[in-house]
Amino acid sequence: MQSETRSIPLATIPPILKPDECRQLAKVGKSTIFAAIKSGDLPSFKKGRGRFIAGADFADWLQRGMAA
Repeated sequence: MQSETRSIPLATIPPILKPDECRQLAKVGKSTIFAAIKSGDLPSFKKGRGRFIAGADFADWLQRGMAA
């Protein structure tokens, strides 16, 4: 079964997001975001103690149907 693609205007996605911001925009649970990061479906990077996602990578992940 394929997930419903979320339609979020690209102009509203910030260039850098925290995982919690991704969760709120995609309307999914925290575990969904971290599972996608862990599997490599949603690229992320660390700066200090924080983890961040590029807005373009998040938009691409949404367009792919949040494959996990």
